[in-house]
Amino acid sequence: MERAGTAPKRLQMLDYAYRKVVQDALCTWPHEACGALLGLEEGLKYSQRGASSGSQVPSIVLDAQPAAGVDTERSLDSFRIGAQDMVALQARAQEMGMVIVGFYHSHPNAGAIPSRTDLPQVTAQTTVRFGATWPGHPLVIVSLSNGDCTAVEAYWLTEGEHTRYEPLEVVRIPPPIHPCQTHRPERTIKAE
Repeated sequence: MERAGTAPKRLQMLDYAYRKVVQDALCTWPHEACGALLGLEEGLKYSQRGASSGSQVPSIVLDAQPAAGVDTERSLDSFRIGAQDMVALQARAQEMGMVIVGFYHSHPNAGAIPSRTDLPQVTAQTTVRFGATWPGHPLVIVSLSNGDCTAVEAYWLTEGEHTRYEPLEVVRIPPPIHPCQTHRPERTIKAE
């Protein structure tokens, strides 16, 4: 599988979480939507023969939680998840028995690729301000054009000397079918 510091190849999302991210983006349009991707903590690390112990991999995204994140000055092309929003997101995740495993946001009338403001930036004091996600966590971007979803893409922010976003394949996991919900042929009743 992946070695520490390298990007995984795909991001698995429950269909429910995927639809929730897209719905938030559609409801927030023409402003940028943003929020956290939630999963289980034990999915974050794995130890397997041939892989270095403690390598980071994204767990399956089980849910998504919108954040207020409104940038009052540039809400059409920017968002800001403040400290209070982060505390609320982490508390909500904890209530649900999960942790934040990544983030999402939308690009109204723009492509589903990281923008310049999504990238980490080094300030004059040589401190790094991370853009749309944390290193070692996936980022999902929803592209909207005139209020319609045109693309959903995922990226991985790598750590190290050359921090960059690497693309991930988004894999939607359909909801399980309950045995009682299987399709059965309708019975026909003969009229006498």
